[in-house]
Amino acid sequence: MKVLVTVFVSVPVNVLVLLSLPSANLSQVQSPFQFSVYPLSHHLSLLLSNPVSAPVQSPVWSPCPTSVLPPFQSNVSSPLDKPTVELTINPKHIFRGETVTFRCDIWGGRDTQWTYRWIKDGQTLGRTEQQFSISSVTDSDRGQYKCGGTGTWSSRYSETNAAVQLTVSERPTVVLNINPKHAFRGETVTFRCDIWGGGDTQWMYSWIKDRQTLVRTEQQFSISSITESDSGQYKCGGTGTRSSRYTETNTAVQLTVSDRPTPTLTRTPKGAVFTGESVTLKCEIKDYDRWTYQWGKQNRGVWTVLSLSHSEYYTVNTGTLTIREVSVAVALPTPSLTVEPEGDVFRGESVSLKCEIKGYSGWTYQWEKSKGSGWTTVSQSEINTLTIRSVTDGDQDQYRCRGQKTGRSLSSHYSEPVTLSVKEKPKPELTSSCKGPAVRGQPVVLFCELGQSAGWTFYWSKHTHNPENEISTETHSYTISSVSDSDGGQYWCRAGRGNPLYFTHYSDALWVNVTATSQGISLVVSPNRTQHFTTDSFSLSCEGQRDSTGWRVRRYTHSEKVSDCSSVTGSTCNISSLSTSHTGVYWCESESGAGSEPLNITVHNGSVIMESPVRPVTEGDSLTLRCLYRDPKPSVHTADFYKDGSLLQTQTTAEMTIHTVSQSDEGLYHCNNSQKGKSPKSWVSVRGASFSVLGVLSSVMAVIPYILVSIVLGVKCYRARAKPADEDEEVENNRTE
Repeated sequence: MKVLVTVFVSVPVNVLVLLSLPSANLSQVQSPFQFSVYPLSHHLSLLLSNPVSAPVQSPVWSPCPTSVLPPFQSNVSSPLDKPTVELTINPKHIFRGETVTFRCDIWGGRDTQWTYRWIKDGQTLGRTEQQFSISSVTDSDRGQYKCGGTGTWSSRYSETNAAVQLTVSERPTVVLNINPKHAFRGETVTFRCDIWGGGDTQWMYSWIKDRQTLVRTEQQFSISSITESDSGQYKCGGTGTRSSRYTETNTAVQLTVSDRPTPTLTRTPKGAVFTGESVTLKCEIKDYDRWTYQWGKQNRGVWTVLSLSHSEYYTVNTGTLTIREVSVAVALPTPSLTVEPEGDVFRGESVSLKCEIKGYSGWTYQWEKSKGSGWTTVSQSEINTLTIRSVTDGDQDQYRCRGQKTGRSLSSHYSEPVTLSVKEKPKPELTSSCKGPAVRGQPVVLFCELGQSAGWTFYWSKHTHNPENEISTETHSYTISSVSDSDGGQYWCRAGRGNPLYFTHYSDALWVNVTATSQGISLVVSPNRTQHFTTDSFSLSCEGQRDSTGWRVRRYTHSEKVSDCSSVTGSTCNISSLSTSHTGVYWCESESGAGSEPLNITVHNGSVIMESPVRPVTEGDSLTLRCLYRDPKPSVHTADFYKDGSLLQTQTTAEMTIHTVSQSDEGLYHCNNSQKGKSPKSWVSVRGASFSVLGVLSSVMAVIPYILVSIVLGVKCYRARAKPADEDEEVENNRTE
């Protein structure tokens, strides 16, 4: 029996149709059955496929709102329908180490509960779950997969018709190349993203800078004029056109943009390059590579780019240029060889030979000594001084030296040879400015005559001194400014120089006798000062209370030693044009050898001298020092006066006065003008005030007349008072009588 139920509706709705059949007939209605819902102008048909003997009542139906029921589907199928099985693999194309998920879905049939079965490449897997995952896929997991299920009610089995392929491939390798990675402002930088492996050959590219996606999809692009804003961290990736999988670089690549660098040009060897040498120039740009170097040369202020290649004279490498056998360079130098101390040296003394190449450094020095007709090397050192300690007669010979550039096969010329003369240790001669006894209170000068070159320090000792208490002076003279009885005695001198200190023999002893009386003769200087300008004139004369006949002016200078003063007329010496050679000690000397007080005279070739007294100043007297200037005079006359190296006064008049001299004012004075310079130094001696008996007697004799007059007047006054009293007494007596 077939039953047709038709429902007409005006709009598409979901309809629930309930059939009301007699209960007796329900057993004859066989399932499954099927019905359909049709929209407007269609009808709903319910077709029962099996005949029913009992009559069917009219069906009862009622509309069901769409908000209550879902779209209508049948829960039953015909015996010929089969469940639909769908296998999902996500993702189907996977990279090693990734996770893949398998799911089996079954629709249709009367069963809702299924026992699942999984098949790979025709082999059943031991799995019954609907869904499972493989967390770290390997190559062994690739293959053809199927799934199926057995219903728990019908016990019917159903599976997928076609297998689903799982492809496992190696993860693609993504390499980002930035060329160059360190670029300079304005350069062109190229970016390229290469992806290898993964099963795809076509990719859609993506670019990321500092975690921001760039609007670019090409594999390669360039930035033609790079700026600092393009600096950053770059990544690239791609999506395969076949697998639709995305992959990117693991680590970012840094692009740095900076200013153009400045190269450093160095040369080897450093310093001067001498004719015939090779020189290597190196152009270095630190922290960067892949440069092509260009060389330029300046000629008369104009730079010219050189086109160089390997040749007999040039070697060109990356960043280096070697020039062989330089032709236009510095001529080889000739060293100078000096001996210290100068002149003769003495047995046991230390001698230094200094080889000096001025203007150049980096030499190794070689000394040679003459031997027969040739030369033999005696020493070689990086120090330019050869020291012979405690010379002997065997060291006496000719020496020469030369320099060799350290690390270079280049030697200088030889120096001119010098001769080293070795002599016996010298013995000085000790003399005095006084030919006779020294006068108490007068100065005495002792001279240590060595007759050798300069550089000596002189040492003085007395019989009352311990050897370690020697007095040293830079000059060969020693002055006792005011002789006293304690200065009398026996004196010695010796000289020393060098390091370690080398001493001469001691001189013979010299006795200094002190007497209390003066010879009455003194040396007078005109102009009366210790310092004089060169080309000036002055005169010296022997004058005194006694006759100066037989006296002459003597002097001691560095150049002439002890001699008579030139232009002598009797006891007078006149010098019309002074020179520095006239500097020395001057005194008067009699035929018998008696001498006057010596005076120090300094002749200066500079622009400033100081006027100071030639003789000691007495305590309590005034002292005036003047700064004198050679023509032309300075515009500013202000002078600074110094005592023992310390500033004492500044005077605009160039004149300084100490009104009351004391012993503390004794010392070494000089003056200085800011425009003209400073004067030589002069010693100012201060002598104690002397007690004169003659002066006292003179003062007494001067007041005696005043004392006698006072006595006479006093007597007369006394007598004048006594006379009236006597007259009154006589009158009184007469009255009495």
